[in-house]
Amino acid sequence: MTSIALVVLTATAFATEAEADADAGARVYGSARGSLAVPAGYPGLATGLSAEVGAQFKGGQSLGLRFAMVPNPPAVLGKNTPEFAMGPAVVWTYHIRASSQLDISPTVGLGAVFGASPVDQTNQVLPYLQGGLGLRYRVPMSTGGEFYIMPEAGLVPAILAPMVGVSVGILGAPPAKVPAA
Repeated sequence: MTSIALVVLTATAFATEAEADADAGARVYGSARGSLAVPAGYPGLATGLSAEVGAQFKGGQSLGLRFAMVPNPPAVLGKNTPEFAMGPAVVWTYHIRASSQLDISPTVGLGAVFGASPVDQTNQVLPYLQGGLGLRYRVPMSTGGEFYIMPEAGLVPAILAPMVGVSVGILGAPPAKVPAA
């Protein structure tokens, strides 16, 4: 999964290199996220905590790598469902500017979380697929970057679960423009 994420990040960097040079490059971001899903047909709630790093490119697209932790995941594997799962996910977001500080942000996350079966300690892998729509509110900081909070609502299709989440993070300052030679 990490190699796939690396290939996607590299391909995106090369694909947008000409645009990045014209617009002084991509902005790095980091965030923390909490989410809650209500799985259909399973008892309890699916909660998730994650940390994410990535880059936002010219035109509003961003690509990141999320490290997700799911304490007590829904029992999709029956008694073999791990009591705690964690793993990586690649996250793509498209930020559409609605006002000077507000973006409408469709988001898709794809990856896997894993943990040990409580029955026989064998490795279990659970899919991580989430789609949502967020509203990112950005507040300028004195460093040139922006602090943001992004509530999100969406769906976790693997467990037919409506999902809500909140991300808080920092979007770095745009790189300084390099004078033409």
